[in-house]
Amino acid sequence: MIADLLHLHVRERLKHIHLSGVCIMITFFILLFYLAQETGLPMLYPELLLLGMAVLITLSYISLLSPHEKEPATPLLVFFLLNVCTTGLVWLTGVLHSPFIILYVILIIITSQLYHYRFGLVQTLLAFGGFVAVFGATTHRILPYYSLLPNTDVSILLQPPSVIFVYGLLYATLFLFTVLSSSNARTLLFRPMRKFDIDSTYQEKIIHDMPLGVLIVDEHLTILGNNPVAASQFPTKIPSKLDEHIHLHGDIKRSLDHLAKTGKGKDITWQMDTGKKVPVHMSVTMMKGKKKGSSSYIVFVQ
Repeated sequence: MIADLLHLHVRERLKHIHLSGVCIMITFFILLFYLAQETGLPMLYPELLLLGMAVLITLSYISLLSPHEKEPATPLLVFFLLNVCTTGLVWLTGVLHSPFIILYVILIIITSQLYHYRFGLVQTLLAFGGFVAVFGATTHRILPYYSLLPNTDVSILLQPPSVIFVYGLLYATLFLFTVLSSSNARTLLFRPMRKFDIDSTYQEKIIHDMPLGVLIVDEHLTILGNNPVAASQFPTKIPSKLDEHIHLHGDIKRSLDHLAKTGKGKDITWQMDTGKKVPVHMSVTMMKGKKKGSSSYIVFVQ
């Protein structure tokens, strides 16, 4: 159950993040275009970079439309490429006073939450290394200095070593805090380190190990996932329809609502995919969704 739900959850979250990312990049492009028109500052390169980042995110979103890949690896690669692009964007918009530094933090949070905190640490090192590189190259005149502010030059970056050290320490602390805070204590404690194990929180571990069959069913009676006990004792294709396996008098959804409301159990017959029928005791609880049609049932069978 955890594996199926985890993949479904991550994929849906990634889709929303990608669509939001494209909108954000286009919004920034429009803002820079307006700024260039009003001030005459050369904004062509950051504008092109923003469009390139939007294209990368779009291609990554297209890769999520395929239902075959369980672990969406393409978005992870794109997040690392976006980190590099962010460094270029920071360089082209003022380095220390660039508003795009926050993109580093956003990428670190997303990578830590939806993949693994070790990837968040890699994002942190990549961000910090890239930022230090462009800062050093700009202050030493290796790279030209660009700014979003008119009438500024590279002298704004020429600070005493102690100031630069404090800046670097603050950014390093911020990035590291972002990684660790985006994976809560339970997640850190129960993230397995073996290569093929999935990440699980303490609550997920309880569901995974409990000696009771657990099924997650949406409002359309589609079985979205099951735990190991349900998978072994009541083998079911994921996804499949609940009404293919149980037979209740009247409307099944109404019966599930009644069982969830009363908290009572019911003795029924479960039909395997092989056609074999076995007696089971079923109880139901309901998880209310924030939007209409987003609620789901947790069905216990034993």
